[in-house]
Amino acid sequence: MSGETGVPLATVCRILSAPRSTIYARGTDRSTPAKRGPRTDMADEELLELIRQVIAGSPFAGEGHRKVTARLGSTGSVLAASAYFD
Repeated sequence: MSGETGVPLATVCRILSAPRSTIYARGTDRSTPAKRGPRTDMADEELLELIRQVIAGSPFAGEGHRKVTARLGSTGSVLAASAYFD
């Protein structure tokens, strides 16, 4: 429902020929964009340093995200469950 008129939002959008996503987007504060991606317990810089250490310690020329994630998990680095790319 529209807070101002009491009319269902779907009706307002149909009359205005506007998608609901546009109406919802106008209602949010976009002055400071939110950080994208999964949330972790550590700062991005710390995580990036850990990833670089894992890659530097690898005997291979490159590592995929699954191996890096597994090695970070085996070292006891705690990441948010949503940070895993499985």
